[in-house]
Amino acid sequence: MKKLFISALLLVFLAACASHTPAPEPKGTPFPINQGYEIKGEVRHVL
Repeated sequence: MKKLFISALLLVFLAACASHTPAPEPKGTPFPINQGYEIKGEVRHVL
C-alpha cells in the first residue's frame, strides 16, 4: 500500500517536472511588464 502511494507521488512529481519544462514560454510574458517598470523607473529618475 505504501509502495503504491510512493509510486503515485513520484508520478505526480515527474508530471510536475514535465510541466515545468515548457515554463520558459509563460516566463516570457513578464518581460513586457518589466519594460513598463523600466519606463516608470525613468520617470522616477527625472524626480
